[in-house]
Amino acid sequence: MKIEDLLRKSDKAIDGVLKNNAWQKKVNPLGFTTAELQKGKAMRAELQLLSVAQQKEYGEQYSATDALHQARQAAWKIYKHHLQVARLALADDRGQYKALQLDGTREKGLLKWVKQARTFYANAQLASTKLKAYGIKSEDLAQGASLIEAVYEAYDRRDKEQDEARQSTHARRQKEMQLTRWMRRYVRALNFAFENQPEVLQELGLKVKEETNA
Repeated sequence: MKIEDLLRKSDKAIDGVLKNNAWQKKVNPLGFTTAELQKGKAMRAELQLLSVAQQKEYGEQYSATDALHQARQAAWKIYKHHLQVARLALADDRGQYKALQLDGTREKGLLKWVKQARTFYANAQLASTKLKAYGIKSEDLAQGASLIEAVYEAYDRRDKEQDEARQSTHARRQKEMQLTRWMRRYVRALNFAFENQPEVLQELGLKVKEETNA
């Protein structure tokens, strides 16, 4: 059953009985006292809140993912330019070329990519004189390093939002299962209590079994 259907079904079945004293008297002996019905209503309300919270958390996760993508694009634009210039400026300096990790491709995994970029900018300051001759100033390197750190911070936020989204999903599912089990018992009790009053079952939102001729 979809969560929307569960919320609607439980709301109608619980409130319908709570508003009718005669119906309450019929389900009371079956274990569904007013207190028990209020318990079911509270579970329903909590599930509603958890469902809303889950949507909020996933919205924040998507926003954090987009922010990470944008931060990486912005950083890569500058980082890529600095790499290209550094390869030209340090082509004859094997030591610096190796220190800045200018050979080979860039790492694909984000954390490895950040580590590689951090190494580049940390060691690029030691080659600032040669890089300056090619138009890259120390403040340009500082800006590039700052953008790389912004990527890491965006990754950290995205990771946090993902964790919160997973937790919200788990909490919602747990409450959904709890209410589902409670409703199964409640529906059985209602069917028993009002088996000769199909109009009541219909009013409570329950399906009524059609009688068949033998």
